[in-house]
Amino acid sequence: MLKIISGKYRNQIIPTAKNIKYRPSTGKLKEAIFSILTSGEFTGNKLFNENTHILDLFAGSGSLAFESLSRGAGFATLIDIDTSSLKIAEGFAKSLNIKNNVNFVNINALNLPKANKAFDLVFIDPPYYKDIVPKVMKSLINNNWFKDGTIIVIEMAKLDDYVLDENIEILREKLYGKSKLLVLKKRHCKEALLRGSISPLSPRGLTQWVLPVHATMPCEEKL
Repeated sequence: MLKIISGKYRNQIIPTAKNIKYRPSTGKLKEAIFSILTSGEFTGNKLFNENTHILDLFAGSGSLAFESLSRGAGFATLIDIDTSSLKIAEGFAKSLNIKNNVNFVNINALNLPKANKAFDLVFIDPPYYKDIVPKVMKSLINNNWFKDGTIIVIEMAKLDDYVLDENIEILREKLYGKSKLLVLKKRHCKEALLRGSISPLSPRGLTQWVLPVHATMPCEEKL
């Protein structure tokens, strides 16, 4: 049973499809995600406010999007290839009287078009062990779904591989059983930061950091 943890719609049960085809985030992992996003460096940023636009990829029930809306986010877009899941999520949004704040898009997240607008917070929770994260991240970057400062939350298998793009900064990395949680940020420019690859050969599935040649170069000025 999925529930909204906190906020305006706390304890509301999130409906799911009977013949579930997706793997919803566990309650423990969901709590971990929002604990991170409401503490530390995120506290002063007020990530969840009426101007925050959320993207929930591989949305399924929309659990992460609805949790964000409950905590004060203004708008959410749910993308999923499964029509029945989106219809159920749409019905839930209607029951909460927030249908006008949620956009439902029935497309394959691996074939994203050019974005009409960029998002403030992006959740990516694909099926495990299918090498999906690198493909999705490439598509999101190339099609302008991120803007400077976008926060990206990825749930992936502990041993799945993902090499960070040079403009993506890793803020958090946590392991929960067979799952790995990454919190990333689209950098404002090509800053001199450590890059790393998350390798299935690295200890416990954690990041192995590599110092690039340009690590001491200053951030490039925007034109």
